[in-house]
Amino acid sequence: MKKELAGLQKKNAQLVEEVAKLTATNDDLRSELTATQQKWSKDKDNLLHKARQEEKIRNVELDALQQKFASRMRIMEDTNKSLHSQLVQARRERDYHREALYTFERKMSEEQQNDENDVKRQKELKQKCADMVFVFNKDTKQIQNLTEEVAKLNTDLKLSKEAHEADRALWAVEKSHIKPNKSATLGNSTVANAQNIKAKNQAKRLKNVKIQNTIALNEPLY
Repeated sequence: MKKELAGLQKKNAQLVEEVAKLTATNDDLRSELTATQQKWSKDKDNLLHKARQEEKIRNVELDALQQKFASRMRIMEDTNKSLHSQLVQARRERDYHREALYTFERKMSEEQQNDENDVKRQKELKQKCADMVFVFNKDTKQIQNLTEEVAKLNTDLKLSKEAHEADRALWAVEKSHIKPNKSATLGNSTVANAQNIKAKNQAKRLKNVKIQNTIALNEPLY
């Protein structure tokens, strides 16, 4: 009995000693757990703070990116509007220049047609002028011929009058033959004068005929 009691006491002492060791170990573990929890809590707070800071930074960067994107979108929209306006203006200018070119080409065609008509009209006027010059020269020649013919007729008329006067003188001489001989000498003189006048008139007629023939031969042909 005593041995069992001694053995139990010894075993109890061992157990108490183990419990003490376990208690000490438990206390150490508790202390380590508390330190670990405190460190974890601190690390957690630091991580949360860092995460919040990083989130704030990301939000700021995201806002900056969104603003930058919005700014670029506005710039692109403004550029697109400006390019569209320039395109519309360019199309208007193209249409205007096309219309101006069409008008210019039409005017050039009309001017060319007018020039051709003017050249044709000028040729017609030159031909008409040449025809008028031809007619004028012809009329001038006819007038000259008529003038010469009138002069010839006047000369012939004058010569005819002189011949008529000579014939009258001859007739007067012939009538005087019936009168006494006292007027014979005067009659002979009158007859001689009348014959001379008639001969001169015939010579003038021949000369005028020769002149007219010479003029006719020398006339230019039109």
